[in-house]
Amino acid sequence: MSEWDTPAVDLGHPDSAIRLASAVHRFKMPHPNPDRKLSFARSFRSAGSAEKTRRAILKADELRKKLSDAVSAGKVSHERVVADARRYQPFIHQILVSCKFQPEMARLDERLIFEWISGVESSKSPFKSEAIMYDLVMCIVCEGLGKAGVATETS
Repeated sequence: MSEWDTPAVDLGHPDSAIRLASAVHRFKMPHPNPDRKLSFARSFRSAGSAEKTRRAILKADELRKKLSDAVSAGKVSHERVVADARRYQPFIHQILVSCKFQPEMARLDERLIFEWISGVESSKSPFKSEAIMYDLVMCIVCEGLGKAGVATETS
């Protein structure tokens, strides 16, 4: 054995440095604007005649509401946020795929305007977009912040 295998002096990092370097900050969750009552079912009322698509649209509305409730709760359960975000994502994806392969479904009866209020920015004015992809991205953000929240609670 050489002196490199078992150094005489402990060269490890002090515990305080490890704690400082591994500190995880929990950020507030973004949340949909509660004043905006968005509905895929109302927006795609005359389009999306396929039964599978219709069920996906109704389920997307239900799961979006659950995610909204989870991120807007007084005491946020990060496990619930992660679970609700993961359940909602496939339905957004299915709507996007349906719009791609059934362009007639992409015609809206009512505008879809997604409004999210940041959990990080100090401004409480919502960020807006008409892109369904924006809602998907914010859903993924909620899942990521939820996982970070779970990590801080368990560390």
